[in-house]
Amino acid sequence: MNEQDVRAALKAFLGDKILTFTVEDHPNGEWSAICNEIPAIITGGDAQDRNEKEALMRDAIFTAAGIPKAFCNDALLRDASLQVAAYAVS
Repeated sequence: MNEQDVRAALKAFLGDKILTFTVEDHPNGEWSAICNEIPAIITGGDAQDRNEKEALMRDAIFTAAGIPKAFCNDALLRDASLQVAAYAVS
């Protein structure tokens, strides 16, 4: 798989969707995030840094799209009209 294949796979998977996540912080310090547009995309952990959380959300999107982690980066997601940064805390 090369970058062109990844772009095509993202476009096929996402279409024109812009994905957002609802993030829930748990009392034990862990958190979980569910994609509002594709509820089967779920991730979470114990990272408290927003950038780390968003990196895990991007990884979950690439995994759901069947794209290897090595291609998970912001530039490819922006090109696919994807905005992970917009999320709500419940």
